[in-house]
Amino acid sequence: MRRLLFIAGLAVTGLILLVHILDVQGVRSVEEELYDQYQRLSPRPYDPNAPVRLVDIDQESLNRFGQWPWPRYIMAELTNRLRQAEVGAIGFDIFFEEPDRTSPQTWAASRRRFGAGDGDIDITGLTDNDEEFASALASWPTVLSVAGLPKAQNKIVAFKAQMNVVGDDPTQALVGFAGTTSNVDVLAKAATGLGFISLGDAKSRIVRKVPIAVNSAGVKAPALSMEVLRVAQGETSYTLKATGSQDQASLADPEPVALRVGALIVPVDSQGQLRVRYSGHQTQRIVPAWKVLEGDTAATAELAGRLVVVGTSVPGLFDIIETPLDPRTPGMQVHAEILEQVIAGTYLYRPYWATGAERGLLVLFGLLATLLGMLQRPALTLAGVLVLMSVAAGGSWWVFSTQDMLLAPLFPIAAALAVYVATTGLGIFLKERERRAVRNQFAHFIPPELINTIADDPEHQLTPSGDSRELTVMFIDVRKFSTLTESMSPETVVDFVNDFLTPLSDMILDRGGTIDKFIGDAIMAFWNAPTREPDHAGRAVETLLAMPGVLNDINTSFAPRGLPDINAGAGVNTGPCSVGFMGSRRRLGYTGIGDAVNLASRLEGQTKAYGVMNCIGDSTAQAVAGRFAMVEIDVVAVKGRTQPEPIHTVLGHAPMLQDAAFQSFKSTLAHARAAYTTQQWHRAEDAFNAIGKMSVPTLDTEALARTYLERIGEMIEFPPPPDWDGVHIARTK
Repeated sequence: MRRLLFIAGLAVTGLILLVHILDVQGVRSVEEELYDQYQRLSPRPYDPNAPVRLVDIDQESLNRFGQWPWPRYIMAELTNRLRQAEVGAIGFDIFFEEPDRTSPQTWAASRRRFGAGDGDIDITGLTDNDEEFASALASWPTVLSVAGLPKAQNKIVAFKAQMNVVGDDPTQALVGFAGTTSNVDVLAKAATGLGFISLGDAKSRIVRKVPIAVNSAGVKAPALSMEVLRVAQGETSYTLKATGSQDQASLADPEPVALRVGALIVPVDSQGQLRVRYSGHQTQRIVPAWKVLEGDTAATAELAGRLVVVGTSVPGLFDIIETPLDPRTPGMQVHAEILEQVIAGTYLYRPYWATGAERGLLVLFGLLATLLGMLQRPALTLAGVLVLMSVAAGGSWWVFSTQDMLLAPLFPIAAALAVYVATTGLGIFLKERERRAVRNQFAHFIPPELINTIADDPEHQLTPSGDSRELTVMFIDVRKFSTLTESMSPETVVDFVNDFLTPLSDMILDRGGTIDKFIGDAIMAFWNAPTREPDHAGRAVETLLAMPGVLNDINTSFAPRGLPDINAGAGVNTGPCSVGFMGSRRRLGYTGIGDAVNLASRLEGQTKAYGVMNCIGDSTAQAVAGRFAMVEIDVVAVKGRTQPEPIHTVLGHAPMLQDAAFQSFKSTLAHARAAYTTQQWHRAEDAFNAIGKMSVPTLDTEALARTYLERIGEMIEFPPPPDWDGVHIARTK
């Protein structure tokens, strides 16, 4: 049970880790919601002396100066008033895409178009509204807005400042737009700067990040807030630091790291975005536009020397967005928030090691919860998991509130909680199933009080510890069993099987072997367990040499009863195995498992192909070398293994080594195989034809020769590659 609980805990932890690695969007959105909640609980402290103010074209301003859009001469007057207040710089969170329709010339042209004439109004000498506004823009550090568009536009925006790169060019990594909105030419040329006001991720309704550097149709361009900072400092360019710079490692896909604006350095994420640290709505930050236009001295004094963003808070003008702190925030406030935190150097940041730390904590919490679950004490496990969850949540909040650092606790918490649910549920299910199985199995054989003892701790009561030990493993299989028994009745088949399995089993047991199991008409046995046998390989080979006589006795007893003769093949291999009681709680068997067992089974399957009664592995052959007459018949990569294995067949005891016929056969086979492996096909054919005519006890030389001759024929027709080493790849078991 503990092993299953451990596996379940690891599986659940691995699944949570996979979700984290795949960066599933739905899960990440939950993390973003958590960061939003953190900002609500601990917003950025607002400094009333911050050098940033908003000039708000609010509803009262519209009531006093008319509906929007205002004539450009009003915008010119507003700009001039701000210049007179000696503000640091002015950024307009407003588009001026079309000429002012209220300009005298435009108005007169419209009148003439519809045959109304110019009326009695003399427009001679009147200034065009756009030119008047342009003159005001040119008189002071001013920045107009542009916005990104998904499709390219015919008109290309000429940005005012170049963005130089230190490191690898990260343009393709930046938030990109195929086109941009454009202002009236006369205004765009007059303004000191142009900056993007596109906010946030199009996939999210909440503005959490703002692009600071943008890819505008292949040109690196700044955000409105950055352009305001640039013109206020009198700078003419930016510096974008990226990976591949002196202190940043190069990446396959370059990424931005930070943007330098004069004396200020702004850290950005891999897409050139800044996560905004919001302070929320602050009335001290806002000056109504009507007060500026009407010359309110207190209002203009409040603006002196500060950076000003002009925008609107009127909902009907469609510049209302959602932020983590407020679902109805004027867009201009976001630019002001960015300016404030950049000037103050207050940033929310996610360190480069954050992802690795979260994954490490996820795995640690999953393992700890798994170990707790293996105790099978749900209340204690729950208490431990709650402690882990508290540590993760508390630590995440602490680094946010004190260090402005973003570390997400959700995945470690999810790992601990999910492992608790999985291991607790599985533990209850397995324990109940074990108790029910034990009671059903032993109810008629042992006292009820002992059933309860076993049911309470079946692992300790029923499963002794296994052992790692070198075994010599044997598989014996009767050949063509299905053909022999196809005409027999079921009762006759049972008697037939029992009558040949019994003497074969006795043959094994008499030589110190252990019967592992009967597999239909086959037997699996091994030596050196449960009792140790120093000469276990020799005992197994002795059993092989006894098998022909046992089969002969079986067939002699079958003849009077009209039963068919049987023949069998055996595979033997020696190697390390795990041996002990294995199986389910309901049925245990004393067995051995390991690669050596699998190879022994495959070797038995090869006996038919080579016409031999037995095949033994190289490890067994080395263990009994010099004590038995045996030959190496091939080097084979048996099915299911890539490592080639020399295979041998045992033909007799040690005295046979002096037999001339045996030595002749061994020498001829070695010569034939040498010619075969060196691709001397005709020499090999002659040698194997000679082998087919020899007579060797318990070995069908014709079958052995036929196997090689068929391969040689294929090799001649379809030559092997130059690096072929003579190893045969077995395609059957």
